[in-house]
Amino acid sequence: MSKKTIVLYTFILFLAGSMGAKDLNFTFGNPSYPPPPGYSKITAGLIYSKSNGYGWLRQCARNGGPYKEAKSEETKTSCGCLPDEKTAPLRIDLPDGVYMVKAYLGHVTPTEGRKVCMAINGKTVIAPPGAGGWGTVATPSVPAVVENGKMDIVFYTAKDGRIEVFALEIKEIKDKANAEKMKQRFVELPDYTENTEAVAKASELFSISGKKLVEVARRQETAPGPWIEKYKSQKALIFTRSNQGAILDYSIPRKNEIITVIGTFTARGEKASAYMGVYANEDLKDTCVSISDLRNGNSVIPADSITIFK
Repeated sequence: MSKKTIVLYTFILFLAGSMGAKDLNFTFGNPSYPPPPGYSKITAGLIYSKSNGYGWLRQCARNGGPYKEAKSEETKTSCGCLPDEKTAPLRIDLPDGVYMVKAYLGHVTPTEGRKVCMAINGKTVIAPPGAGGWGTVATPSVPAVVENGKMDIVFYTAKDGRIEVFALEIKEIKDKANAEKMKQRFVELPDYTENTEAVAKASELFSISGKKLVEVARRQETAPGPWIEKYKSQKALIFTRSNQGAILDYSIPRKNEIITVIGTFTARGEKASAYMGVYANEDLKDTCVSISDLRNGNSVIPADSITIFK
């Protein structure tokens, strides 16, 4: 196991990086509805200029909202494309660096599809078929690298879909180690709708318990704080999270997730799952996990009733 590699173990029991201080947050759409505190408004008519520092690169958008179905201030209003437009290019001036970009995409109305894709500085980071739609506003977070003082974002959809963008939250990653890790993850994602070769290639890289998966977005992780120093002498840290989707190969444990004992609870005759990850402080070799019988007084759950998935 290489250094800083995460291994996810799932137990099924059968019972008889710090962010920068300056963040850029935007909501989109209807100018008559003000943005929430800490956000700036991007309307359909806001064309990019050097003096403003952000805006659309051409007249391509229309305003939407406010929506009665919205569940948060970030999703009250939106921008979509004009009828003859298939893409919506946006530019934001930013210092060179590594950023995490959280996008609010899709639509709050159940009758609207609006599955949205996104490219940043020429790389597709949310690939077709896209995110959100049919009453859901997806909020994927993706890494992005700025090397020429600007972040060019293009919103688009697969085939003949329609675009709806509600908000963007952009945070610079200041921690050098975390920034380098996220920089390596700023890669082009293939189109998963019809490109079977791309699907096969991606599925070779992402597999859990024999099930092939396709990556469409990444969970945001931040570098550990000073508390991690007291664990430097340990070869590895064991940590837990509430579901297996939250433990990934680049996960970084938080202080309250470090454990020495893993446990779960269920009633007789039911099944329960527990999840743990291994965060390596140095290269580990021949790592393995084994299970013994579970005992509580005279009660025993035999080891062969417990299945480990890696």
